[in-house]
Amino acid sequence: SASYWRNHLKTRLTTTEARRRFWERVFTGRFASLMVAGNSAEAEKALQDELDKPERETGEIILVGAGPGDAGLLTLRGLQAIQQADVVFHDHLV
Repeated sequence: SASYWRNHLKTRLTTTEARRRFWERVFTGRFASLMVAGNSAEAEKALQDELDKPERETGEIILVGAGPGDAGLLTLRGLQAIQQADVVFHDHLV
């Protein structure tokens, strides 16, 4: 159940940031696909498998363009990437 997983995660992942990163990985990975397909038993196993993995130390770089320098022209995905970023570099146009 959802309450079991929330409590279980709080004991395994002690910071809010660690839990946020975990759920971001889960909801964009195998677990999400299995739940959409209606396979809750396999989805629960995928959730446990993800929890058993060590947290990744590597990151990624995402380039987000703002067109001619107008921040109002960001795409929704661009905005989401900026909101989830740990660090944002930008030039003087934005």
